[in-house]
Amino acid sequence: MLSSLSIHPIALWLLLIYGGYVLFLWRWPQTWLPILLAALPVLDFAPWTGQFFFDEFDLLLLLTVITVLARRGLGELKNTYFGMTTTATALFWAVGLAGLVATIMGAWPFPALDSNSFNNYYSPYNALRVGKGLGFALLLLPLLAGDLQRDADKTFYRIAFGMSLGVLGAGLAVAWERISMTGLWNFHSGYRVVGLFSGMHTGGAYIEAYFATAMPFVLWWGIHSRHWALKLSASLIFLIACYAMLVTYARGGYLALILASIVLLAGMLPHRSVMQRMRHIFITMLVLLLIGVGLWFSLINTPMHWRAGNMQRDMNLRVAHWHQILDIMDQGLPVKLFGMGQGRLPGLYVQRVPAANISEYRFMREDEHNYLHLTGGDPLYFEQVVDVQPDKLYILKIVVRSKDPNAELYLPLCQKWMLYPEQCLWKVVKPGDATDWQTFTLSIDTKQLRDQSWHSRAPRKLSLVNFNDGSVIDIASVSLRAPNGDELIANGDFAQGMQNWFFSTENHLPWHFKNLALQLYFEQGWFGLILMSALLIYSAVILVRRADEKAFPAALLASALIGFLTVGMVDSLFDFPRMSIVFYLLVLLIHLREKIES
Repeated sequence: MLSSLSIHPIALWLLLIYGGYVLFLWRWPQTWLPILLAALPVLDFAPWTGQFFFDEFDLLLLLTVITVLARRGLGELKNTYFGMTTTATALFWAVGLAGLVATIMGAWPFPALDSNSFNNYYSPYNALRVGKGLGFALLLLPLLAGDLQRDADKTFYRIAFGMSLGVLGAGLAVAWERISMTGLWNFHSGYRVVGLFSGMHTGGAYIEAYFATAMPFVLWWGIHSRHWALKLSASLIFLIACYAMLVTYARGGYLALILASIVLLAGMLPHRSVMQRMRHIFITMLVLLLIGVGLWFSLINTPMHWRAGNMQRDMNLRVAHWHQILDIMDQGLPVKLFGMGQGRLPGLYVQRVPAANISEYRFMREDEHNYLHLTGGDPLYFEQVVDVQPDKLYILKIVVRSKDPNAELYLPLCQKWMLYPEQCLWKVVKPGDATDWQTFTLSIDTKQLRDQSWHSRAPRKLSLVNFNDGSVIDIASVSLRAPNGDELIANGDFAQGMQNWFFSTENHLPWHFKNLALQLYFEQGWFGLILMSALLIYSAVILVRRADEKAFPAALLASALIGFLTVGMVDSLFDFPRMSIVFYLLVLLIHLREKIES
């Protein structure tokens, strides 16, 4: 990440922004929470930088912790009162210990670092990427406790405001994606959005899980805001988010949003006065009507009607996938108790499910030069965003080799956001059976690309794809030159590994558990699964116990948690550290200052 900051043009601007952010935070340290929550779903440049083990948001979070702790001082930190019960404290320590053990097991035996250590899900160090979500949430714990100690009401309001800004950013990103790829009102294409969630390059349900978890905060913020302009803003943000959720075409996301909204609005009703209750009931009816109309529209006028009709087939596929994951696990009591370790599923899947024929990439070294080693199989698009314009002639030069006489390297230049390519210009090279490097020079005429204005222009990507099962192709360098001679490929010789390169896949199952409970059992065994279940059950008890407290937003936290866990029934959200951070912050908010308030 730091190396990319010194080279990538976006990252150079980020350095200036980070510096300004530190100065701003030093002056107004209480703003850290809404800023982080607003940045969480949008500060993600992995498709451009190639950095997904440690990214821009991670750096922002670490700078936040360091700056705020330095600003407040050690004395204030020592006087921070967390107010957690003995039971909650013990459960958090146990869950944290289980996560630490799973991270160590996943990374064991900590192999020597090389050019593949921090850019490949097959790496043992993927355990660190998965485990950092819990670690980052715990780093934020003293900051969060300190804010609640100062003023709990303002802290919850700032949280809701920050989440609302995050929902707005994520919703606008979806709108931008739709405008550039399918058109804003085209509901028949079947295109499913991913927004700016780079973790969805291998599929997943992160975007619908985020909206289902965060949208209750928008409703709560709107209801608790006094000024009409803020209420109007919350209403507009909620409408944008409803549109974004609609075009995910995610059945689990729809259900999660419905349940979360019902829990929030029903849970808030007892705390309202008679006049407030009338308005609250009216708001509830409007929200449920809006969601109901959206659901009806999705079933009538979008591909959702096809997905609804295939629920049983998809469920059978998921159940078969769950059984396959259980078969991947080692046998024996230690594994049943403590699991296989975090972040190991992709690597074990490719080893133990040979029928999957998964394409892989690795960086190799020969004669002091890096090259890309790309195996054939289920398509993996190794790609880079390129600044290509319509109706121009570009020169593509690539140096490759292969020992397979039938090897073919496909080079599509496509308009592509994350998963679904459009307007592709296909080229192919056939290196044949040769041990020597071969240079191929191709021309690419882009007259078929659609000209788009700046606000509706989708990224254009050059991909390297090996479709042939069992074949291996080595790529030494890639060059794409514009008509004026400018080089459009950064790090074309792979000297800096993954920098500026990214990848996406069409087969999502090898990368995900598709169930939170299964993920916990696989990675942490019965030990981790039981501890997490105990923490969630105890959290539910506390929410019920504190439901009558006017100063504590029990309904809000319960609704957000239900939204998260509902999607978690059909997908594994802890794969993506940002969603782990959201989850653990929610649970921490339930228990912080519990002893004081109760």
